[in-house]
Amino acid sequence: MARRRSGGTPGRRDRDPRPRTWPRTGGIRVILVDTNVWSETTKRSPDPAVLAWLVAHRDQLALCSITVGELLNGVELMTAGRRRDELTASVERLISNGRGRTYPYDEPAARAYAGIVTRRRSAGRPFAKPEDAMIAAIAIANECSVATRNVGDFAEMGVELINPWETAQP
Repeated sequence: MARRRSGGTPGRRDRDPRPRTWPRTGGIRVILVDTNVWSETTKRSPDPAVLAWLVAHRDQLALCSITVGELLNGVELMTAGRRRDELTASVERLISNGRGRTYPYDEPAARAYAGIVTRRRSAGRPFAKPEDAMIAAIAIANECSVATRNVGDFAEMGVELINPWETAQP
């Protein structure tokens, strides 16, 4: 699996240092899936490698509230019609299936976000999309990895990254 660490940001100091796991994962780390990975599944011709990766890791995958918002916003911005209706139904199914496996943007995530923003600005590397920092902060607060195509957007935020488009095998 193509994984990389995006910097040296530790998680919350008062938390158990072991990675967060779901009971069904057999001790394998939970993976927060970024919006671009879920969006790939809605394309007319999705990348087969990404679909295979999602299936192979289905018991590890989780949503976060930021991704839910981005997905809902994406369909709401579409012109009314059949494609929008199809995508709305698809997003609603994903949200429904993710109930109980959706991480919120809560106080621990907000604290992690503040640290990410401060470090990036101090280093002269602010970012254009705060949602990515919020997703990374949720992952840090809950000791999760992040699956995304846009690994550069998450660089140096202190979260383990997985690019499903670059994985040699699921």
